[in-house]
Amino acid sequence: MALSLLTPIPATCYTSQLQKISLSTSAETLQLTITHQAANYYSGNGQTRVFQTNYSARLNRVTIYDIGSLLETFMLERDGLQQFIFEFRSGSDSLEQTYTVIYCKHLPDISADTMAHPYFSVGKC
Repeated sequence: MALSLLTPIPATCYTSQLQKISLSTSAETLQLTITHQAANYYSGNGQTRVFQTNYSARLNRVTIYDIGSLLETFMLERDGLQQFIFEFRSGSDSLEQTYTVIYCKHLPDISADTMAHPYFSVGKC
């Protein structure tokens, strides 16, 4: 069984949509690395590792909680819209996803993709 993301996460999402992430894997452990991708930077690649840890799989599943809260803490001193690279590694399998994340502790009626549109004034909601 390959590594697969069971929780549907849109490419542009709110931090409140990242409170529970489930994956399936045939390996015993899964490593998650989250990297912040700066929009503007002057040297290097503009990436900063925000989080990295290993999780144990149970019955071919891994569920990760409170990633949204972790990103909210990181985003407190930044603009309310940031880009993060999620890299999941499990055995020889890997899955990398890039998300544009909007700081928001609740789930508004408007989609994150619409709120991220340039005509909206994006802040923390």
